[in-house]
Amino acid sequence: LRMHLILAADLGVVLARSGQRAEAKHVLERARELASARLPGDQGQAILMLHSGRFELGHDNQAALVSLEQAQRLFAASPETESTEMSASRHYLGTVYLELGRLDEAETQLRSAHAMFTQQYGRTDYDTLAALGSLALASARRERYAAAVDLLAEGRSALQGKTERKHLAMAAALTGRQLQTAMLAGDLEAAEAALSLLSDPDVSDPTVPNRHVLPLARIDLSMHRGALGQARALLDSYRGTMTVDAP
Repeated sequence: LRMHLILAADLGVVLARSGQRAEAKHVLERARELASARLPGDQGQAILMLHSGRFELGHDNQAALVSLEQAQRLFAASPETESTEMSASRHYLGTVYLELGRLDEAETQLRSAHAMFTQQYGRTDYDTLAALGSLALASARRERYAAAVDLLAEGRSALQGKTERKHLAMAAALTGRQLQTAMLAGDLEAAEAALSLLSDPDVSDPTVPNRHVLPLARIDLSMHRGALGQARALLDSYRGTMTVDAP
């Protein structure tokens, strides 16, 4: 039952990130009814709060924060909580803190999540490297650029020699974080180098929360170069690709 609930919640998140928010809300509501009826105590509610937070992340970060903080409290209080649920809770809560600029709290949650993911899944797992990339961004936003660069180098080292598609996707995601770090540091040469390694498919997938990084970096770099006409053309193109979520 727990796995069925998690799969239903995952489907809701995928639908939401694909712009089908009405369908996503219906799926999550059905999952909530199932959890209330079949899972003991607060465990089902904790799982649903976790995935409700994922559903809102990047769309309504304040709502995501409420759900994810509640999920973490419930997981911490329940003897039924699995370690993978607690690590996921810390990862997503750290991510929403990062989005809201609460950088100390973001770093605490993401560092814990990264350590737990490494122990649970290994250094090259998607969740491990996603948490590492977000931790690097938190460091960069605190102007600790050298620490961010070191974390990203750790991730690239873990992926060295890995050629599976999932590993190549994670390498691209880490390069995206490298680009963000360079832009924050004002290192335009490093930003240009990172940008040259990325192509649109790396960040255009609607299920990737940071899919706006690449076009916005191109716009910023064009402005820094003084190529205002190019920047305006890129901005107009970017606006044309933006979609509005369904209610």
